[in-house]
Amino acid sequence: MKTLIILSLAVMVSATACKTKNSNNTETQTPAPVEEITAPAPVITEQLTGYFLKNTYSQSEDVKLLLVQDDASFNQLFGAGKTMTNKIIAPDFGTSNIAAVAVKSTKKQTTITFDRTEIEGDVLNAYFNIETGAEQSYTSTPVYLFAFEKDVPAKRIQLIVNGEKKESLAL
Repeated sequence: MKTLIILSLAVMVSATACKTKNSNNTETQTPAPVEEITAPAPVITEQLTGYFLKNTYSQSEDVKLLLVQDDASFNQLFGAGKTMTNKIIAPDFGTSNIAAVAVKSTKKQTTITFDRTEIEGDVLNAYFNIETGAEQSYTSTPVYLFAFEKDVPAKRIQLIVNGEKKESLAL
C-alpha cells in the first residue's frame, strides 16, 4: 500500500515537472477532429424451430435467403413439424420479420449454423455457416428460420455464408 502511494506521488510529480510554460506564446492549437468509428451493432434474433419448407417450394440456387413479412406468405412457404419434444414458436409479424436460409434439396447431410447478425450502415448482415457431410438415403431441404425486430434501422438484409456474400434483399 505504501509503495502504491509513493508510486502515485512520483507519477504526479513527474507529470507536473514535464509541463512547460509558454508565457510569451498566446497561440493555441486546436486538435484535429477525430473521425468517429462505430462498430457494427448486433441485432437480437430468435431461431424458429420445428418448421420445414413445403414440397411446393423449389429453388435453383444452392443457398437462398427468404424474407417473409406476413402470415399468408409464411403459411404458403412453411409447415410446422410438431413432435412430442419440440416447441413451435409462432411468428409475430406485428413486431418481427422472418428470414430463412434455405439450401437446395440434397441427399447430403447438411447443417446450417447461425453465427450472428449485425447492422453495418443501412444493411443487416446475417452470418451463417453451412457444412455438408455424408450421403443420405433420402433427400432433404435444409432450412434455418429466424425472427428479427421489424424496427431495425436497416434497409436491406445481406446473407453471408461461410464468409462469402450471397444474396441481399430489401426490407
